[in-house]
Amino acid sequence: MIYQKRKTCAICGNRELNLVLDYGDVPAAGSFPFISEIENEPKYQLGLEFCDKCGLLQTNSILDGNYLFKDYRYMSSVGLSKHFTEVAALLQAEFNLNKTSCVVEIGSNDGVLQLPFKDLGVSVVGVEPSVNISQLAKDKGLKVINDFFNYDTSLKYFEPKSADLVISNNCFAHIDNIHAVLKGIQNILKDSGTVVIEVHYVEKLFSGLIMSIYTIILFTPLRISLNSTG
Repeated sequence: MIYQKRKTCAICGNRELNLVLDYGDVPAAGSFPFISEIENEPKYQLGLEFCDKCGLLQTNSILDGNYLFKDYRYMSSVGLSKHFTEVAALLQAEFNLNKTSCVVEIGSNDGVLQLPFKDLGVSVVGVEPSVNISQLAKDKGLKVINDFFNYDTSLKYFEPKSADLVISNNCFAHIDNIHAVLKGIQNILKDSGTVVIEVHYVEKLFSGLIMSIYTIILFTPLRISLNSTG
């Protein structure tokens, strides 16, 4: 089943979720279809629901991970290379990482963080479900496990209590069974290890959107006026 409606909170299991924003029917994010494919692109009902019990804001729909990520079209290296080069340098210095460190990245995409780590002498194992995007990372000489990360795959690919650092950037919001991922992290992380997770913060998203709207309202007419007279 590709699509199903969320019935419980992804974190606490609360069944009483409040719909706060309804987007209607939209295509899946990250598909990037060709122009010839747009007319037949499937759409799914999407909304945002808030859990009063634990405070999590989440989508009210769940799409199968294989459908979303096995054939993926988004490459993080396009536009984010500078950011992740800075992240790699910060983490390497903060945790004194070297070639003997065991670092695992969940959702490694095309190796945008692995590559600068490699340049710093730090080896990182990426876990990436997409077949096409993970191959791009492998072509760069990076070590990638082409699979989803969860408790079962943590047992399959890693030794228990072996990781010094586990990293995940902008992935947690796309994961339905987050508890299986956290249990997997708990399985592979050393007692002295660290988890670093980068996620969006909804307050910043909304405030940033409002500022963008104000910028369009305030400055676009001025630019139009200048263009018309220049």
